[in-house]
Amino acid sequence: MGVGGGGPLLTLMAFLYQLSRDGTPTESWLIPEQGLVVGRGGFAQASVVDDSLSRSHFLILREAGHYFAIDLESQNGTRVDGTQVGGGKLRDGAVIQAGASTFYFSLERLPAHARPVPMIPVVIMNRPVAGDAAQV
Repeated sequence: MGVGGGGPLLTLMAFLYQLSRDGTPTESWLIPEQGLVVGRGGFAQASVVDDSLSRSHFLILREAGHYFAIDLESQNGTRVDGTQVGGGKLRDGAVIQAGASTFYFSLERLPAHARPVPMIPVVIMNRPVAGDAAQV
């Protein structure tokens, strides 16, 4: 049932992709209406193998038609497009870094084997990760 004109109800969908070091998506999650918790613990809907992530590291939440990344008081912080955030609005194509993991936020499903972004150096607590070939 639509709003106002009786047309179909517009549903905004969004996806979160975990990226490998070369930028290829390795995991993906549809972000549900109630939001998506990302972390290394069993409580997280998007459970990631990364010891530098907190059990519940960050949340992606939709409010008033916009998506937001909210750091859940993680030990190593959350970066959106390279900027440390406590909470911030996500744009289509935003790159989220948490711990040693990199994620890509998209309003559309990516085709198989897509490389949505060139990789950027992984930073933990403002220091490049040891052994990262892309250190600065």
